[in-house]
Amino acid sequence: WKVIVIDVSDALAPLLNDVEDLKTMMPGLLHATFSWFRTYKIPDGKPVNVFAFRENVQSAEYAMDILKECHTSWKMILDGKLKHKKVNPANTSLKNSFTITSEQAEEMLAQSGNDMNGSAPTLGERQNSLLDLRTVPLPDFQADSKALAGKPMMTVKR
Repeated sequence: WKVIVIDVSDALAPLLNDVEDLKTMMPGLLHATFSWFRTYKIPDGKPVNVFAFRENVQSAEYAMDILKECHTSWKMILDGKLKHKKVNPANTSLKNSFTITSEQAEEMLAQSGNDMNGSAPTLGERQNSLLDLRTVPLPDFQADSKALAGKPMMTVKR
């Protein structure tokens, strides 16, 4: 998920409450944002990103519903009511049953680095950190639809 937000102390904050406000007050921002998210992984050798919802930005209400759902799940994990094989609830600050010491956290981080077997590229190993946006294709929703072969654009488990 990507959530577009604005600092409440920004002068434009009172004027930007939802997607339509953003389109009116800051024309071109959504296009530029989608362009960046479409292409930012290309220098690492990854393909152009394809977005859910056919690149339609969802409302603030929809975003808040997703955030609330994710927050509820996270709280359930930290309360031990929900387990997830890819989420380790260990922490150094919450003072709950998963709280560990800083030393234990350092050890876990060191171990997780060993588990990666050096597979993550360093900055010097990246193919190229520059990207000529003139070579990046504009979104082609028909091609995206073919690539998805009738699969839903988005699946949300509730």
